[in-house]
Amino acid sequence: MIPMKKIYILINHFQTQDGVARTAVGLANELAKRGHQVTLQSLFKFEPGMKSWLLPQVEAKPFCGFYFRGFSKVLKLLPDRVLYRMLVKERYDVEIGFCMEMPEKIIAASTNTDCRHYGWIHGYDKGLKLLDTYRKMDKIVAVSKCNEERFRKETGGTIPVCCCHNLVDDNKVRTMGAEAIPVERGPEMTFVVVGRLEPGKGVLRLIECCGKLKKEGEKLSLWVIGDGEERSKLEKRTEELGLTENVRFFGAQSNPYAYMSRADLLVCASFAEGYSTVCVEANMLGIPVLSTCVDGAKEIVDDAGAGMVVGMDDDSLCDGLRKVLREPELVAEWKKTVETTRQVFSYRNRAAELEQLDF
Repeated sequence: MIPMKKIYILINHFQTQDGVARTAVGLANELAKRGHQVTLQSLFKFEPGMKSWLLPQVEAKPFCGFYFRGFSKVLKLLPDRVLYRMLVKERYDVEIGFCMEMPEKIIAASTNTDCRHYGWIHGYDKGLKLLDTYRKMDKIVAVSKCNEERFRKETGGTIPVCCCHNLVDDNKVRTMGAEAIPVERGPEMTFVVVGRLEPGKGVLRLIECCGKLKKEGEKLSLWVIGDGEERSKLEKRTEELGLTENVRFFGAQSNPYAYMSRADLLVCASFAEGYSTVCVEANMLGIPVLSTCVDGAKEIVDDAGAGMVVGMDDDSLCDGLRKVLREPELVAEWKKTVETTRQVFSYRNRAAELEQLDF
């Protein structure tokens, strides 16, 4: 019998459109199932409705209860140890910085010498700018094999690291994916993009590609699920390109899976990712993925045995979309494959990886 431990998890945002937040929920729920007392706290945005995704015994709380643009810059003016004392009011057995930058730096400044400290890296810290932070952790957890191997190589094996893929409840994803939505799709191939509408997600260039392909005579639809700073800019560009009948903006949805499950292909046009949660969720729904060559993309597509990874430049993205539009039988074949391989990403398989940690 594993003794119960008090575990603290610090994340940036607690909101449904944030992939890291969704995986933090998976981790918190799994640890609670194992009998641990879990607290999940966000530094910035906190969406109260997302608490319904958590088991009742998991405590979720915000730092301040409010957020404004520039809030992160204000917090960065404070020393990490001061922030730690403001946030962590109890003694824990395990403290986790679930995101790079502030959460990890704050946990690395912990004054609790009797607990274990873990840092999760969802992307990759090029140049290892946070090396001093990593050295203060008992172990670093990478969410993809490629980043685990890269971290071990670049640190010379001097810092303990392992890979624990993101925990996503595949049963919940598929159940929510089957729910009805007040939207009818047409017969044309439908792409879907899901996430925060910010420059790094590459949605603007995806819309530009759609405009180019429409001019070439291709018939397509793009569903945009999410909200953010770029939304008005994206909507304006959609109008300028004459795509208002092709590109539909649905905003942030508490259940994005019901929209994803109606699409033919999920597109990740990002400039950087760690191990895309939404790409894993798409495979769970039986929807193949076309992604730029961000970290983790090849691993996801290889594990699924279906989908496509394209170059990081705009032309490569456009070429990939053109190929699937002109070869719809390829997407149909991918869907059949994903139906048989999606168990690779299952919650049960991924939860077993936590045995590498001292929980």
